[in-house]
Amino acid sequence: MHPVIDTFMRALPDTLRGQVRPDGTTVRFTVSGAAVGQWNVVRRGERWHIAPGADTVAARITMDQHDFWRLVTRGITVAEGRHQADAHGDTALVGAATALVAVVAPS
Repeated sequence: MHPVIDTFMRALPDTLRGQVRPDGTTVRFTVSGAAVGQWNVVRRGERWHIAPGADTVAARITMDQHDFWRLVTRGITVAEGRHQADAHGDTALVGAATALVAVVAPS
């Protein structure tokens, strides 16, 4: 499951594109469970990038792997996902990061 979650996380920089912050601002997303992992998204220039994080993290989100994949595929609502997450820090960054959609079904 880790490779799937890692692929889903690749959508996070695009999800944060509307969040303008100073260079070096970091959002850390941790997924717990068998597919445990930690992803840092860092603001560089005018874009967000998956990269090693800074010592100071502006927003931290931790979510169980099952809740995470259901959130990003909209098996649960954003509100349900946020309720399941342990999130701290910049509320706008937390809100944007937990609105992540990694899979969009054709209409």
